[in-house]
Amino acid sequence: MPKIILISGKKRSGKDTFATYLIEAINELNEGLPKPITTYHTSFAKALKVGAAADFRLIELYLNDIAKDLLLIDNVSLETTEALKQIETKLTLNFAEFENNKNVLQRLFWQIYGTEIFRNRHSQNYWTCRAFQDCIGSGADVSIVSDARFPNEVTDTNMYFCDEDIFPIRIQRDEADRMSDSHVSETALDNYEFDIVIPNNSTLDELKLLANSYANKIVRTFI
Repeated sequence: MPKIILISGKKRSGKDTFATYLIEAINELNEGLPKPITTYHTSFAKALKVGAAADFRLIELYLNDIAKDLLLIDNVSLETTEALKQIETKLTLNFAEFENNKNVLQRLFWQIYGTEIFRNRHSQNYWTCRAFQDCIGSGADVSIVSDARFPNEVTDTNMYFCDEDIFPIRIQRDEADRMSDSHVSETALDNYEFDIVIPNNSTLDELKLLANSYANKIVRTFI
């Protein structure tokens, strides 16, 4: 039966990095298996970001034009020029580049689009339905969703997968906890009881070792 791993954690806690390490570890373990275990990595925000890129296109163009105009201001001091460059960076949006442009303004657009507009006004299951159907449609043995942020994104998984095939994980990084904002998408799972908590307060090598250990656990469920 297909399995699903749900990774939760604060922004910048290392969720995507852990997911990448998991997939790498499973692929390495495949070498000793008669039938390779296939994996699929996605996120609840995948469809959200595609939709935001289309729906906020005009706002993106408008703000980017303003940002560019700031750099055309001349006859100002070097200090003012540097300040204008910082403002330009904060205003510049690029919704098409999901991973390479995570400034505060763009993150706010994503949070409002995904939570206040779709979850609160349409359905709290809007993004979960799309993500879980995407996982099932992939045909993969193991799907990894690396951005669980709300309780229903964990609890409603059993509408699509068997209970014994659902593996919720929390990535715990102290620095990320201190930097986290107060938006509900960052706090809704703070008090959720995760069976597995992965500490990420050391090096990437240590995180990779933890991913390797967990990958072994997942692979053993297929044997």
